[in-house]
Amino acid sequence: ENRGVIEIELYREAGNITVTRIIYVKSKPNNRDTEKDTDKERGTSEWRINGQIKTQKQVRELLKSMHIQVGNLCQMLPQDRVGDFSKKDEAGLLEETARSVYG
Repeated sequence: ENRGVIEIELYREAGNITVTRIIYVKSKPNNRDTEKDTDKERGTSEWRINGQIKTQKQVRELLKSMHIQVGNLCQMLPQDRVGDFSKKDEAGLLEETARSVYG
């Protein structure tokens, strides 16, 4: 299995919080994904808060309590990058997000 890791550190006066998502991707024999693939065929995710395994619901509740709008990418991006997002598909959104975060 291949995997990807996304880690975000969130500032909080009482101490920063690290949210991690590990995405496990199952390799296909022909190594191509199709639109007919189900989430289970594509792989699974593991969520962590400060290193402890949590459910996706627990992560969403934490973000909500910190007033972070996960569905609003513009909230966390530099304004010069926001215009590009309306034109992107999922892969493009991920690429633009990484470019914005890492420069």
